[in-house]
Amino acid sequence: MALAGCTQLPNLDEGAVTYDASSGAGNAAALSGVLVFENGCVRFENGTIPLFQEDETSWDGEVLVLNGVAYQMGDTIDVGGGQTSRDVSTADVPDRCMDGPLWVVAPSQ
Repeated sequence: MALAGCTQLPNLDEGAVTYDASSGAGNAAALSGVLVFENGCVRFENGTIPLFQEDETSWDGEVLVLNGVAYQMGDTIDVGGGQTSRDVSTADVPDRCMDGPLWVVAPSQ
């Protein structure tokens, strides 16, 4: 991977949706699927929008790093967590990412 010193990387809110998990709470369900980038959002191939914990996630516009593991779009990822409603989500989900179910990715312990 080549990095250019003057290249500005996209903000997390430009593709990967994150949330502040300072409460330490998390659901115990599991989700496995292929990551894709559609309509300006990282999502699972089935359309589910993952809400990643802010301090465990980075996104450079091509590679998602979750808990130190790098994922390319097209890779399969397994995460814990659970589905949530837009009404109770604490994440600031961009409108372009509101076309699928939301999955809160549980923080690592």
